[in-house]
Formats: sequence, structure tokens, C-alpha cells
Amino acid sequence: MLLGPKGLTQVADDSGAIRWPKGWGDSARVSVRRIGHRPFEGVLACGGAVARCEVVLPRLAAFVDTVRIVATASTPLSRTGFYDRMQRVQRGAFTAEFLTPEELEQRDRGRTSEILSGSRFVRLLQSGGARSRVILTGRGGCPMNIVIDGQAIQRTLEETATTGAPSSIMSSGSARRYSEDVLSIDELLDGRAIMAIEIYPSGTNAPAEITPPSGRGACGIVVIWTGARR
Repeated sequence: MLLGPKGLTQVADDSGAIRWPKGWGDSARVSVRRIGHRPFEGVLACGGAVARCEVVLPRLAAFVDTVRIVATASTPLSRTGFYDRMQRVQRGAFTAEFLTPEELEQRDRGRTSEILSGSRFVRLLQSGGARSRVILTGRGGCPMNIVIDGQAIQRTLEETATTGAPSSIMSSGSARRYSEDVLSIDELLDGRAIMAIEIYPSGTNAPAEITPPSGRGACGIVVIWTGARR
């Protein structure tokens, strides 16, 4: 920018050039700035017979300290080991089914049992009685273990059958009765509060860190992680 007489100014074009105005004499004060360069403020003599004047700005040296990058778990779900176990399943370490936050967002169902209804490892049965509720069963009708946020859940429909064989809810020709003071999966959790789900068809072939000490090792495990999906 040229600072001329009586407060007049001239601004450079996009290439940084200024045509010297007639009548401004042989010199004028200039202010020259560019990002990454040292600015110049001073008097420039570029009038009269001088055809061309240039102002050269020296570059500013930039010194950057050592940059250290430390990899950390970026989400609460990754800190639970969810994605690590999913990769282990993909490598064939064990058999499981994973429902990621993105998949749950697409399903957008309020009832947890409806979310699980499409699983190839879970069969939904009705408890019967005055208020029929959903029971999660695995292979052979074996009630599944339920783990929520790393904690094995007790006093569920799946765990507290009052009659029938302990390894299966399919007793010989008669419906099993369940206590009314225990909870179904839909009473435990609203489906919209679920962040991700892991389903293991057999507890004996599941990762040790999520296997509940229930004694029903042959039954499958439904592992639920709660929280925001985004």
C-alpha cells in the first residue's frame, strides 16, 4: 500500500503491483506485508525517471519443536475392547456377532428385544403367564447370559427359572414358569440407550474378559454397552 500526500492511498492488485500515481513526486511512504514474510514500512523513491521499483520481503524462518504423536483410545467403546474383539473374530479366534453404533443407528428401535430379533445366535421366546415377556435363548433353548457394561446381570428371566431343567427352558412338554419379580431384557434397557452389542453363541468359547461366572458355560452371552452412539 502506498501512502501518498494529503492522506491519499494506493492499494496493490492481486499480483502485488502498484502503478505510481502522477503528481506524487519522487518518493512516498509504503507499507508492504505478506503472510510468512517480514513486513516493510518505510519510504520508497520510485518517481520521476525510475521505471520500476521492487520491494523484496525476506521470509520468516519457522522453527517447529519435535512433534510427538501418541495413539490412545478415541472413544469410550474402543476402551472397552469392543473393536479389538471384533478384529479377533474376523481373524477366526472365536465365533461372535457384533452390532456397531452405526448399525444400531440404522435400526433405531426402542425395544432391546427387537434389536436382537435379527441375530443368528439369539432366539426370542415368550415367558407366558399373566404378562408374557421375552426370554433370550441360544442353542438348544439354553437361556443366555446377559452382561451390561462389563457386569453380569442377575435376577433376569434368563437366569431365574423356577421350574424345569437348569440347562434349558424347554422342559418336557410343559411351559416353564418365571418369577414376577425378575426383569426381562426390555425392562432392563431401552434400546435407544444401547451403544453396541456383542453376541457369543457359546460362553465356553468367548473371551475371558467378558465371560460371566454364572456356571452356565454352554449358554451364549449377550454383551451390551450403553452410551451415546456418536
